[in-house]
Amino acid sequence: RPDGKPEVAGGPAVSASHARTVSLGVAGPGVGADVEPVVARGSVAWLDLLGAERQRLAALLAAEAGEDGDTAATRVWCAGESLKKGGAAPDAPLVLAALSPDGWVVLRSGPRVIPTYAGRVRGEGRLALAVMVEPERDADDGNDNGPAQGREEPWHTSP
Repeated sequence: RPDGKPEVAGGPAVSASHARTVSLGVAGPGVGADVEPVVARGSVAWLDLLGAERQRLAALLAAEAGEDGDTAATRVWCAGESLKKGGAAPDAPLVLAALSPDGWVVLRSGPRVIPTYAGRVRGEGRLALAVMVEPERDADDGNDNGPAQGREEPWHTSP
C-alpha cells in the first residue's frame, strides 16, 4: 500500500508501530496500535499536538493516575494514533474509562476501548503504548457485547 499501512491479503486488519527498537503489532477486526517514547515537552507543544480537549484529558489523567504530565499526554497521543490507525476520525472524542492499580489506564471513544500502559523498557527509557479494539457485536441482535457494557458513565473532560 502506498500509505505504508500493513495488511494481510484475505486476513484480519493489522496495525503496527515502532519506537526506537521496540515494535508493537496487533491483528483483528477494527484494531489500531501505537507505541511512543515519553518525551518531556512544554504545555504549548502538547497543546499543539493534542488540541485543547485531549490536553484536558491528559491533565485529568495525570491527576487521577498520579503520573507526570508528559506520561499522561503521551498515553493520550498513543490512544489518538491507535484510533486513527483503527479507522476512527482523527478528532474522535476520548474519555477516561478506568484506572488500574497496576498502571493500565483504559480510555474509550464511543464503543471503542483503548487500554494504555506506560513503563520503562530496558535500554529504551520510558515508553507509552495504546491498543484500540472495537467490541464484538452479537450477530443476532447487534448489541454491543464489549468489555465495558453496563459500566457507569466514564469521567469526561468537559468542565
